Amino acid sequence: MVRTVANHALSVFCLLSLGLVLGFCFATKTQAQTTTYHLHQEASTTAGLFQLKTAATDAATVSVSSINLKNKNAGEYIIKAFDTQTGVPNSSGVVHSGSTVTFSLWMSRTSTSGAMIPRAKVMLNSANGTAFCTTTNGINDLTTTLTKYTFSCTTAANITMTTSDRLYVWVGVNVTTKATVDTFASVNIEGTANGNYDSSVDIPNALPPPSLTSLSPIGLSG
Repeated sequence: MVRTVANHALSVFCLLSLGLVLGFCFATKTQAQTTTYHLHQEASTTAGLFQLKTAATDAATVSVSSINLKNKNAGEYIIKAFDTQTGVPNSSGVVHSGSTVTFSLWMSRTSTSGAMIPRAKVMLNSANGTAFCTTTNGINDLTTTLTKYTFSCTTAANITMTTSDRLYVWVGVNVTTKATVDTFASVNIEGTANGNYDSSVDIPNALPPPSLTSLSPIGLSG
């Protein structure tokens, strides 16, 4: 018989007869689909956070600022965190290791003192949840000109999700050289859908477990 086990991430094919493998098995792996989540200014049901939605922007752009970074030592500093609301994404399955998360963030700073680079991360449910990945834009320092920064990271392990899990996105900066004057980092959100100032993140979808898609007998000779 020919048995096929498949889902969007993995397809396994085996040639079997009477419970014994007569031929071979092989697997093919495909890239999981992603969903684009937009950073919105509406308050989340989680205290202190804004909302992360699949819906397009629905308001004029707004700039969200960090604390004053003057005299702050090297390290990461949050600008704002965002999360999906209860029931979103409502996915059960696994985000496979090696899946790509891509951030598209409109960011700037208020002074040229010191140096810092954009930094972002995705977790499940909260800042202390299972991490998808964390990344910095190591090519371009943050400047006083509002600029769209696009950068990616990949998951280092399989991430199991249930329908009760939510997505948490952290946006901030990594200070590399201390600022000596008042300096605020900011991210712009909302604005034109898929255009100016619409900050967003593409997050891989969880895939269901493999399932048996076909089982059929074949003729044997000899």
